[in-house]
Amino acid sequence: MTTIFTLMLKHTLSDKISLFYAILFPLGMMAGISYFVDSQDYLPFLLTGIISMSILFWSMQGLAFQIYRQKSKGVYQLLKITPMKLTEFIAIMMIVRTLVAFVINILLLVGGFYFFNINFTAMSVIQCAGIILASSLCFSAIGFFISNVAKNEGQINAFSNILFLPMIFCTEAFYSLQSVPNWINAIGKCLPFHYVITSFRAAIGVQDGSVLIAITIILGFTILFFILTLFTSVNKNPFIHREKLLSKNNI
Repeated sequence: MTTIFTLMLKHTLSDKISLFYAILFPLGMMAGISYFVDSQDYLPFLLTGIISMSILFWSMQGLAFQIYRQKSKGVYQLLKITPMKLTEFIAIMMIVRTLVAFVINILLLVGGFYFFNINFTAMSVIQCAGIILASSLCFSAIGFFISNVAKNEGQINAFSNILFLPMIFCTEAFYSLQSVPNWINAIGKCLPFHYVITSFRAAIGVQDGSVLIAITIILGFTILFFILTLFTSVNKNPFIHREKLLSKNNI
């Protein structure tokens, strides 16, 4: 188990494109925003949007492509002759991706507090840490699900955009939706990104709301997509035992 964890961690950190979108892209946005935006009151809203988008890119789209590459190399077929269950493999992948996302986004968040001169407390950082963990797990589960239903890299992009675009444009990540039709707000509230945004803003005190309720909803989405991931995996029965697989393959 430790060996698998270490190998997955090394493989995850070698994903330069995902690291770019998770680290350098948010830093560039922060630098640009601090130069062009004068409203100090608006900066906390922008920071939470940037952090949420960083988690979304890293955990959802990045993981989907990582899993696709593993499929192409036959990793899932090799699992059939190992004692490791598919559920364990999926869980380790999600944990590794979540831990890396946690470190990256805690640093970005605290750096953003200082960069934008935003007041914060120890409790707000603790709450934000919990939100980062919950949202990273959630988006990792979605990324795993996308990799299972997609047949090629083009479909991964297509399915990611189908979820990614409504999450960004149907929530108040970067702008107000007070004047938009009600159905746009309704779409946003049906997606986990809305609750990531609202929980971050409640945690740092720029918006009313319950952090605990929002995290609970995010974890509910996580469980839903984790179940969908299991039942759309390459092995139709995710709980199949090694003995049955060995017998099936005459090994």
